[in-house]
Amino acid sequence: MKFLEAQKILSQKQNGRDLYFNLGISSTADQLCIFIKAISASLGYNAQISVQSFGTLVQILHSGPKDSNKEVFLLAPWDFIPQCDWRTGFPSKNHNFQTLYNGAYDFFNLIKKRKNAELIYLPASIPPILPNQNSNIKIAAALVSLATDLGAHILDESLFNLEGYLSSGTIFNGANQGHVAEIIAHKLIGTAAPIPKIVVTDLDNVMWSGSISEDGITGIAFGPLNQGFPHFLYQGFLLRLIRQGILVAAVSRNSASVALEPFKHKNMLINEEHLLTIRADYNAKSEHIKALAEELNLGLESFVFIDDNPVEIAEVSKALPEVHCLQFPTNGNLAFFFKELGEIFDQRLVTKEDKTRTKYYRQMLSAKPNMKGNGTDLTQFLKNLEMVLEIKCRAENEITRPVQLINKTNQFNLNGNKFSEH
Repeated sequence: MKFLEAQKILSQKQNGRDLYFNLGISSTADQLCIFIKAISASLGYNAQISVQSFGTLVQILHSGPKDSNKEVFLLAPWDFIPQCDWRTGFPSKNHNFQTLYNGAYDFFNLIKKRKNAELIYLPASIPPILPNQNSNIKIAAALVSLATDLGAHILDESLFNLEGYLSSGTIFNGANQGHVAEIIAHKLIGTAAPIPKIVVTDLDNVMWSGSISEDGITGIAFGPLNQGFPHFLYQGFLLRLIRQGILVAAVSRNSASVALEPFKHKNMLINEEHLLTIRADYNAKSEHIKALAEELNLGLESFVFIDDNPVEIAEVSKALPEVHCLQFPTNGNLAFFFKELGEIFDQRLVTKEDKTRTKYYRQMLSAKPNMKGNGTDLTQFLKNLEMVLEIKCRAENEITRPVQLINKTNQFNLNGNKFSEH
């Protein structure tokens, strides 16, 4: 969301539910609050934000909550270690790593008491306050570790804008504030985007280097050498997703027999059994995705589409805007590509049901023709499955799957509130 879009939303009359919360942040937050209010409004809420005065975060933590409002703390390195604040200049006396870390740990214990607060950490670059550069790197890494132990959402360090912080006290530039505001709003309202359920991937120059129809099996590369290395890594990542219960389907502008040939190679990490389906013809890839969504009874927002061709990306994006599209890197941004994939599929719970999901959905797809052949009589189809309902009381060590089901926003959870195993 851009700033003008946010202002336009707020200029319209808002009739959403009131959402009161306190924002703790050691920087100015005027524009950030506008973004938060606009995003909240688009989700049906009228955000009422109380922001503490600049530089008073520690005092607020010592005083304890004053009301029943929700709390969000957007933390920076200088909240843990005041000497890391660029705006105070370099410290007048020498410090050592242990002294600084002890101070950071005191702050860690202080904010840990706010058990119901939502925490977000920006690993902003810090000034070289220690004479040894390795020690400066070490203290920055230690702060990320402490924030992670607190359960904080870790932002990308590139969101920090030092020039803006020095000139106006704002740690994010305008473009980044919308992204951060979206994270805050979704955390408060409990409507964070669900983890996608299926990856639809192109094959040529994505699953392997080269074109199987032009280069043949001996002319493509997918091993951990030279031009095949990015595709070897990609296959490995997909294999990890499959083990987590994410479905992977392939689409390709090839004939089916040609597209299947590489998957028979013994050195391919991914084989045909790993994939939900392989759809190879010369139709629009958006049509394949749309058909899959209907056959699997999944919303389009459950799909991530990956292709190396920007034209294919544009076609799917325009036809199916709900689908999250990513271009496989051809310009060397491989690390960023995998980082973005990791953020999209940030899955913390993996159950035994997740591990068998591909097999289950493959059976579902294979059963579709039989249903049509019987006049699409779903009732009779379900009867033929001869399912048995078993009701049992879950023990504490069996709670993972029920919690996962309760948190499924489109099936079992109508109010958007998330629950943990504890």
